Amino acid sequence: MNWNELLENPISMLSEPLKLRLTPEIKLWSAWRSMKSKNVSIAPVYEGDTLIGFITEQCVEVVTSLAGMANLDVYEVVQKEYLKVNHNDSIKSALIAAGQHKVSYIHVVGSNGEPMGVINVPTAFYKLDQINRQRMADGI
Repeated sequence: MNWNELLENPISMLSEPLKLRLTPEIKLWSAWRSMKSKNVSIAPVYEGDTLIGFITEQCVEVVTSLAGMANLDVYEVVQKEYLKVNHNDSIKSALIAAGQHKVSYIHVVGSNGEPMGVINVPTAFYKLDQINRQRMADGI
């Protein structure tokens, strides 16, 4: 399988399932503990039933350890810019759209709009590289 064929796979192939749901008023230290316990690196932040953005484990760690702001609300650091795509959209089209909209997060939804997963754009490229390296090692 070459790169073009790989990029035609659905974006859901790269997305992380949504295992955790945070609220904007939760404190960063509590969000970090929840993310660690669920083993997630990125989590959606909802206000009621409305997705307002995503927060990453890395962001929480930087803000809490380096800046010493563990008591901030998640709302203060949530990344509100994201792209919503259908789970069947190709990896290529999703990454191109993310670049055009200058966003780092892709929210993957099902055919009826139900939340399915999320992918951080740099992580998508990392995963694609890992898939390609494995295929080269396997002689595919």
